[in-house]
Amino acid sequence: MPAKLLSIAIPTWNRQDIISSSLSVILSQISDNKEDIQLIISDNASDDDTVSEVSKLLGNYQEIDAVFYKQKENTGYYGNFRKCRELASGKYFWILSDNEVLLNGGLSYILDELKKNDDVGVVFLMNMTGKSGLESLPLSFDELFISENYKLTFISA
Repeated sequence: MPAKLLSIAIPTWNRQDIISSSLSVILSQISDNKEDIQLIISDNASDDDTVSEVSKLLGNYQEIDAVFYKQKENTGYYGNFRKCRELASGKYFWILSDNEVLLNGGLSYILDELKKNDDVGVVFLMNMTGKSGLESLPLSFDELFISENYKLTFISA
């Protein structure tokens, strides 16, 4: 089987109460794009019911290329992040926080952009607070980081 275009990784730890809302949204979007996506969830030795919650949700989407890994011991955030990266096989790698919820259609939009721009090295996603829809981005550093006061996401919010 050829490598997937995008590996989406979610490191988690003790998030049984919130992971189902974020994971449900992304699983439905991955299901619509399953030929392009690998999903990785790395549990950092949770001592709550995170593992059973994730397993239950993944059981509803068996057609998805998903890797669910449980650390034997808590390796800290960076150790869990490294495990996610080790398990990834996609051309591109995207790490999401276990509490992030994607907007409807967000994943399809990102995949379309990656397919149109084969030489992408880094993608920044922006939360353009107070604006609706997809507006053109300011071009200068000052406009982007200082005067507009955008909330930026790098790796994960």
